[in-house]
Amino acid sequence: MSAPRKELAIYVRDLPGILAKSVALAAPGRESGVTQSMVQATDELTGVLVQILVHLASWFPKDHFDGQSASEYFSLYISNRAKWRRALAEPDGVGTGGTLVRITTAYGVFEDARAAVDDVVSALFVNQRGFDLPQWRMQWKAATEHVGPI
Repeated sequence: MSAPRKELAIYVRDLPGILAKSVALAAPGRESGVTQSMVQATDELTGVLVQILVHLASWFPKDHFDGQSASEYFSLYISNRAKWRRALAEPDGVGTGGTLVRITTAYGVFEDARAAVDDVVSALFVNQRGFDLPQWRMQWKAATEHVGPI
């Protein structure tokens, strides 16, 4: 593993712990039972994941993400995931799902961003000696095992 790749591996190995700490910090809001607090806490978790994605993107060639900056690319990605999750949460049309729609939409977007980090790390470390990708993926998943839509 090259020196830059070793630096990346150190960062990536820390990500499950960072995410677990973020989940713990967001728990009071997520578990409050108050829709606005639950949505805000989940959106903040998604923001952590977006920051991780943007940093990981620096290991790809310049303009690798559709000719956009990583920030622009992942901002659009999250926006589109929110539209998709909202549409899924209200199959009978906008305004038919009640307040729970906001919570399930936020959670769905969080899950999409969490999976995107997994995908990016997997792309960066597939077949890389010295990095246990299956072990990392188990730790990454475990970091969010107590996060659910409600």
